[in-house]
Parts: sequence; C-alpha cells; structure tokens
Amino acid sequence: MLPLVGGVFYYFDYQIGLLAGAGPYLESLLLVLVIGATAHAVAFYSGFKLETPIKGAILRLLEKVRNVGPQAPQRLIKFVTVLAVASSALQLFAYAKMGFAPIFAADPLAAKFYGGEYQEAYAPVAPFLRLGFQIYVAIAPLFMVCLPKGLTKKVAYITIVVIAAGTIFLSLKRGPIAGPFVDFLLAGSVFYRGGKYSSAVMIVYLMIYAFGAAANGILFYVLGLSQRLDPELIFSGVPDISDLIMFWSGFQARHYDLSLGRTVLGALIPYHYEWNPSVVTKLAIGASANAPTGGFRLPDAVWGYVAFGYVGAVLWPAFTGAMAGIQMSIMRKIVLRRDLTFFQFYMMYFLLTAIMGFATSLLALSLDLVTAMLFTGIVIVLLVGWPRGRKITANVAR
Repeated sequence: MLPLVGGVFYYFDYQIGLLAGAGPYLESLLLVLVIGATAHAVAFYSGFKLETPIKGAILRLLEKVRNVGPQAPQRLIKFVTVLAVASSALQLFAYAKMGFAPIFAADPLAAKFYGGEYQEAYAPVAPFLRLGFQIYVAIAPLFMVCLPKGLTKKVAYITIVVIAAGTIFLSLKRGPIAGPFVDFLLAGSVFYRGGKYSSAVMIVYLMIYAFGAAANGILFYVLGLSQRLDPELIFSGVPDISDLIMFWSGFQARHYDLSLGRTVLGALIPYHYEWNPSVVTKLAIGASANAPTGGFRLPDAVWGYVAFGYVGAVLWPAFTGAMAGIQMSIMRKIVLRRDLTFFQFYMMYFLLTAIMGFATSLLALSLDLVTAMLFTGIVIVLLVGWPRGRKITANVAR
C-alpha cells in the first residue's frame, strides 16, 4: 500500500504532463490493462480454488521440509557460506579488471547499467559479474536462517555476509540487499502474528522499505551528484506509471511489429538483441539499445500485447494470475499450520516463492533465471536430499 499511495502521489505531482502527450493512445492502453486485470482475476480465483497436480506436487515437496529438523542443517550452512565468498570474489575480480565500481564511477547512473562509455570495459568480465550477482540473489534469502552455532563461527559468518552485501552495494542495486531481509521480516511477522514481536517487526519493515527506496537518492546527495534531499525520495523510485505511458506512446506511435514471442526468448541472446525486453523498452521511446538504463518494468498484459496483441494481453496475465492463485492457496495452508518451527516455515515460504517465481519467469526467459533455478535446486537437495520416487502425503491444514 505504501508504494502504491506514494507512487500515485509522486506521479501526479511530477509526471502529470505525460498524460497530455499520451492522449491518443490512452484508450488502447486502458483497454489492454482492463483485459489483463480481468484475465488475471479470473485465473487467480481458479488457481486458488482448484486442486491441481501442480499444487499437489509443490505441497509434497514442501512437506519434506517438515522432516528436516528445527534448524538449518550444517551442509546447507556451509553451502551458503562458500557461495557468499564466491559471490564477493567474482564481483570484486570483475571490478578490479574493469577499473571501476559503479558507486565510484564519474557517472554512477550510467555505470550502474554499464551503458555508454562503461560498456567496453564491462563486456569481457560480464560473465563473472553476472554470475557473482546471481549467486548472491539466489542465496541471500537464506542468510538469516543459516546462522551457525558458536560465537567464533557466528562472527566469521556475519563478516562474510556483510562483505557480500557490501559488494552488491558497490553496484548501486538496492533490491538484492534489502529485499531478502524485508522478506525475512515479513515472514517473521506472519509466523509470530499476534505475538509480542509482530508490531516491532512491521515498524522495522517500514523503516527498511523507506530507507531502501531512498537509498540511491541519499547516496547521490552525499556524493554531491544531487542537490535535493527530502521525504519524497522515498517515492521517487516508483516511476512505473510514467514508464508505462512513455513506452506505450512510443510503441504505438512508431508502429512496432508484434514480437510473436521473441520477447520471451530475447534476454537469452546477448549483445543488445532487438527483441530483448530491456532493449525493446529503450527503442520504443527513441533511446539507443545501449542507453544507460535497464529498461522499463511493464505489466504482464502489456508484455503479452507486445508478443501477440490482444490474445497475449489475455494469456500473459491469466498465466501469472493462475500461478499467484496457486501460491496464495499453498501459503494459506502453510500459515494455518501449528506444527512448524520458524526455520521450517521460512524454508517452505522461500521454496514456494522461488518455485512460483520461476514459473512466472517462463514468460521472459534469461540466463539469470537458469542460474537461479540451478542454485535453488541445489538448496532443495541439501535440504531434503535426492528424490527417491516415494510419494509423501502432504499433511497440511485444509
């Protein structure tokens, strides 16, 4: 709710002029969004209510977590620790070879996306940098629940985690640092709902969100790259409404052809392939493919339209809606349980979120997705062992 309210305030306060320029195309955009919202809602309800083979398979996997034990197994702690070190090493090696880190670059915003003058130095080390980054993204949600026993081990582990997070901070990317800890707090507030910690957890959650949303603005102010520092920075990182209107206006005005599914595979092809989703959003607004930005975040209905017109505007939201409904249904069953420790609850939450995230990401494949799936698969094996073909009945509250 906070991002929504803040985003609307920011949009109408600063971006209202975009509405005038997008006038001829607003009706078609609204139609696509309404179609998408309707398809999403119907599919969400169906996914939530219907008992499907997909839902049953996920429940059986999550039930295995119940047999792991009340705390993280040692093999999982070692795995997370080693990968945290590897993540930092890969990224620091890449920064050393490039000769810069985005946070210290002359143009931090351009360096953040390795565009313009920074692209040439980035290209040779991109595999190391991206792999290190994706390793961190895959294991960061486990940092808080894999704390080893013993003071010395705890200090060493926390030091490794702080270094890993600090390495990500050099890239100016906020989400991978704050996201896992916010999710951890959110899971804690659900698990300890109504308890003495629930109010404190939510207050900390809001504080982390507010700081994370304004982090880049604060950093640029400290570095002398910005002259503005006020509370509205909390909401200035929510420009999706204006991004959407800019993209749609450009896409329609330039009469782009439909991708016919090429945007689904586009991110798998390197070197600014024209149907890479990021490149599409840049070209649609008249920017170059190597412009210093990661592109726009667009609703599923719009990406579906870009792929297959109005048919895609139905199919894309319907698929993500069904997946969201399945996820919500399973999560509800997990929350109603009373026989779980927090570690077991959190690992169920983590695996469910990861699996459903992979499913919805099938609409926009990328090498990053493959990496994340690989490491999550390893986590599952370390947690519950290799599958043995034995059917386990899900003991879940209905």
